[in-house]
Amino acid sequence: MSCRKMYSRVKNTMQVGRDNFEQIGFSNGFKLQIVRNKHRTTWATKLAIFDNHLEGKVFNGLNQALQSDIFYFDVAGKSYYGVCIIDVYSRRLLALHVSKTLRAEQNVVALRKAIKARNGLTFKGCIFHSDRGTQYISQLQIALIKELEMTPSMCKLPQENAYAERVQEQ
Repeated sequence: MSCRKMYSRVKNTMQVGRDNFEQIGFSNGFKLQIVRNKHRTTWATKLAIFDNHLEGKVFNGLNQALQSDIFYFDVAGKSYYGVCIIDVYSRRLLALHVSKTLRAEQNVVALRKAIKARNGLTFKGCIFHSDRGTQYISQLQIALIKELEMTPSMCKLPQENAYAERVQEQ
């Protein structure tokens, strides 16, 4: 429990303010050490290159919107990266591609797996939504999205990529 949460539970019985209460707690060892994650799954661009085309939309069928995200995991001391692509309407995982690198080519491989999973169904007009990772603005990725006549879309916040993010929580 954080010092702030402790204070909120006892503040009616205290004669000290919140900030002073926290400082007393910190000086008595009630401060958690933050462990920084050494893995990066993307190098986000400062601005979204594409607009968020999912916002406010309601979908009523397959291949109207796909979401993608990248995650990492360790096995026996080695790091691996996964790219997942999910259909927003059905919430079906269409592609899960694992590799040893974060290179943009891996995202293209994952998108090709998603295409194959749909057995030739068209993706024309389908929104391809992702976070602002540099892998999603690579020339290879954009060329394939244009070839498929899809609409690229990017979020500004992780919550706007929730369907793909939830795959990682499983």
